[in-house]
Amino acid sequence: MKKLSKVQVLGIVRHVLTFTGGILVAKGLINDSTMVELVGGIVAVVGMVWSIVSKNCGVGGNRTLVQITDQKNSFTSLVCFSKQTK
Repeated sequence: MKKLSKVQVLGIVRHVLTFTGGILVAKGLINDSTMVELVGGIVAVVGMVWSIVSKNCGVGGNRTLVQITDQKNSFTSLVCFSKQTK
């Protein structure tokens, strides 16, 4: 299975947030300008974290990024490990 690029992931995140924000606007829980600001801010933070993690983890180098999911507590974590060389 092919990995998604950063642009693809951010696009998916943006669409999910916009859809969710639309529901909140329709229910009157937030207004449309607040929704736009929240979606933009969250997408910016996700992009920034992705960039920092990929640079600090040395993607393409001797370290690898591993996603660990705890299904019991609905928690996902990204961990950077050094690859062992013999």
